[in-house]
Amino acid sequence: MKKSLAVVCLSALATYAHADPAKVADDTMLGTVDVDGGGTAAALQKLALVPFAEKSLAEALAQPIVRRDLELSGLFELAEAPVGPFQRDSPIDPKPWRAKGIDVLARVTVDELPASLKLRVDVWLLATGKAEPAYTRTVEVKTARARLGAHRIADAVLDAVTGRPGGFASQLAFTARSARASRCSSPTPTGSTSAATGPRATSPSVPRSAPATRCSTRRASTSARSASCAARWP
Repeated sequence: MKKSLAVVCLSALATYAHADPAKVADDTMLGTVDVDGGGTAAALQKLALVPFAEKSLAEALAQPIVRRDLELSGLFELAEAPVGPFQRDSPIDPKPWRAKGIDVLARVTVDELPASLKLRVDVWLLATGKAEPAYTRTVEVKTARARLGAHRIADAVLDAVTGRPGGFASQLAFTARSARASRCSSPTPTGSTSAATGPRATSPSVPRSAPATRCSTRRASTSARSASCAARWP
């Protein structure tokens, strides 16, 4: 039995050695992953936002948030507009933008409704040379949630360019041990603040995916409590 197995293995090795190199799987198609900084970083796409001659108060709030989110994504090099400023409905000529090496152009507008805000983004992929936007998305939020609306607009721009929505309108929950016990915290998408969301007497477990960001407690015994924490995409 052992002799037969050895003959089979030697036969397989001989067959592989004489195989047509063109038919042998080429693992170079997987590419190279730079893990030590020794490689050459891929060039970032240049992105610009259309500047307005006049901005509403809501636009003055939303546009910097969108710009900062896109900068934090690490996918773009933010560029200044070579022309403008524009009116909100001004036609876009791709040529002067493209001449400055800009790849993606986004226009963010906000309409103020009685109890809500309607945010809209138009995205031009300037390599196409088309004067019409390649992607348009509208988001409506309550007036008090203008910041969330701006994050959703940034996510829409990422969706237009990469095919995958961004995560700036999402929420993250995590646990961290403090002096007394583990706490459940939920930072903002940009990481600027982190608020503890569980009672001090609780010991939250590891976060899991769920429809809402929350920390809930239940009494495990007369002397201890346990808690669960979950995260959601609004």
